[in-house]
Amino acid sequence: MKKLIVFIMFIVISIVVLLIYVSETISDNDVFLYDLKQRCSFVTKQRMVSPSSYKILNSSLYGKKNWNKERIEKYFSAYKTREILKEKYSDPNNFYDITAIVKFSSKNGLGVDLVGYSSCEYFITNVYTTNIDGVGDINIDGHDFSKDGLDYIYAELTLRKKVKEYSLMDKIKMLMNMEFDY
Repeated sequence: MKKLIVFIMFIVISIVVLLIYVSETISDNDVFLYDLKQRCSFVTKQRMVSPSSYKILNSSLYGKKNWNKERIEKYFSAYKTREILKEKYSDPNNFYDITAIVKFSSKNGLGVDLVGYSSCEYFITNVYTTNIDGVGDINIDGHDFSKDGLDYIYAELTLRKKVKEYSLMDKIKMLMNMEFDY
């Protein structure tokens, strides 16, 4: 009986240590960047002929590019308390574009596996919290979405949905997905 109690205590302590480790080592920004790739993957999957056969082969972020001063000024002009915000958040590192690239495989209508790429451009602001301010170019397997088309509007709504505050469970899910393709 004592061995069973010691074993259970060992398991509980191990789980607590793991949770503390995950909580301290994975930042909200890491989860946010992972979430950008997942959103692009979700939009891509919705466009597949056979979404159930869709698999992510690789995903990455690239092209972090800071906004120019005019674009930052235009952003602040939309707020009434613009001067207060501008003083606190005017650092150009708080405003950038970033592109998510997803390499995927999916079956076509005939059941043949195909490999393709999709890219989704995000406009990010870090005023108060990190947020998606807008969506730029969306390209899925060589098809550029027209900004006035319904496909683009649907994809943009999916990509821009409100960024929530990330919980410990979101961090654990991210770790599981990254490490074990869970």
